[in-house]
Amino acid sequence: AYILWADALGFLLLAPLVLAAWLWALGLRPLPAAALAIVASLVIWFAFYKLLRVPLPWGVLGVVRLLKAERRWTLLTAFGMVFAWQT
Repeated sequence: AYILWADALGFLLLAPLVLAAWLWALGLRPLPAAALAIVASLVIWFAFYKLLRVPLPWGVLGVVRLLKAERRWTLLTAFGMVFAWQT
């Protein structure tokens, strides 16, 4: 199930959900399970994505990142067109 949903939701959304469910199933109360799952997911993300440079799936967050980059590129292109010497 994790592999099927990883591309759609991304690591940063799916990992805390899966870890919290797993910890809750092991008997931990819901609030501590959620807190531990969030902290563990961030540590894992930092270790793999930042330190080891291993690409992790972005999922929905990747689309948002891509749209932000697209808007920056469009804005820079517009400024380039406005301030071109021909204009």
